[in-house]
Amino acid sequence: MFKKNNTPIGYINIDLDESHDLGYGLKKEYWHQRIVSEAVKAIIQQAQKEGLNYLTATHDIKNIHSDHVMKKAGMHYCYSYKEH
Repeated sequence: MFKKNNTPIGYINIDLDESHDLGYGLKKEYWHQRIVSEAVKAIIQQAQKEGLNYLTATHDIKNIHSDHVMKKAGMHYCYSYKEH
């Protein structure tokens, strides 16, 4: 993700292995501006056009904003796990 002057402000990607894991991040000064929400929706639409029939994504349980981004994009909660 870039500002209008091509300065990087974050990233978004989908792993093309069988996990199809969606990942994203944004510099803190750009939080709460719907940038990630719009980017996630756009990349999901593009993935569907290219024939990906599912995506996966995870977020820290304390990161409610990322949870909201995923839900707004139409993703659904499946399970929780604990890292060791």
